[in-house]
This record gives sequence, structure tokens and C-alpha cells, in this order.
Amino acid sequence: MNPNPPEALCDAASQYALLTSLCALPGSLLAGASGFAIERLGFEWFFVATSLIGVPVAVLAWYVWRAPEGRPIPAA
Repeated sequence: MNPNPPEALCDAASQYALLTSLCALPGSLLAGASGFAIERLGFEWFFVATSLIGVPVAVLAWYVWRAPEGRPIPAA
């Protein structure tokens, strides 16, 4: 095994680490504000609002799941 991995592999690992941390950032920032939102909306409406945020993700996941294997998924 080569002790010095190719530079592209190191770049990919760095990019993966950066993008993963960026995905976690909104949740970390919004977690503090959720208490204020619950006070204003009430827990029931806050739960409904946060559940609706996941609807586009569920629709997209269903679309990708239903796409035939050979057909490319169109870019947005």
C-alpha cells in the first residue's frame, strides 16, 4: 500500500469534511432560535412548520427512487 495517497484523494477527503460540516451548520445556528419560535407559535404549530420543511426532501427522494436506472436525472 502506498504510504502517500494521491493528492486528489486528499482533496476529496477535505472537501467531504468541509461539506459535511456545512450541512450541520444551519441546524446548529437555528437550534438556539427554536425556543423563541416555540414561544411565539406554540409547540403544535412549530411541529407542523418543521415537519413541512421535510416535504420537498421527501418528494425529491421519491422522484429519484422512481427514476429508471438508465435515464439520467435532469439537473435543476
